Amino acid sequence: MLKIIGMLCIICSTSGIGFLKGRDLIQRLEQLKCLQRFVIMLRGEINYVHTPLPEALYQISRKIENPLNAFLENVSKELEIKQGRGLKETWEKRMESDFFDTYLSKEDLEGFRNLGSQLGYLDTQMQVGTLNLYLEQLEMEIKRLDDSLRGSIKLYQSLGILAGTFVAVLMI
Repeated sequence: MLKIIGMLCIICSTSGIGFLKGRDLIQRLEQLKCLQRFVIMLRGEINYVHTPLPEALYQISRKIENPLNAFLENVSKELEIKQGRGLKETWEKRMESDFFDTYLSKEDLEGFRNLGSQLGYLDTQMQVGTLNLYLEQLEMEIKRLDDSLRGSIKLYQSLGILAGTFVAVLMI
């Protein structure tokens, strides 16, 4: 009886891990779409409204979800205070402290870090061009992830169940 309970616990736990990995993929996709909305809003603020960057970041932070809203608000506040650091240094510092709990991959975070290093000191057209390039990269990654999402989720779930079943059979 105890062996059966142990096997069921193993199967349930490995299945849960598979389901959690699938959920992580969905969360990553949602956070990439959040980044996409941010870039679109920032492009509009820079191109059409000509809002100064700290103010634009603060306004956008009020319209966007976590973890990006806290990051944008903190960058905006630090730029307003002008602690002797430029946008690049402030952006990188806040990324280290505000993006610790995210589902984004290292490549996603590196692309976002590079975006921050290219904003702020360029003229309006160059900033809009940089935002357009980053937006294209985001759209390609979102499309790639969206196309493979259903299959990847099923794969993680199936592998979780199969791994638990395999370990349970080995216990017999």
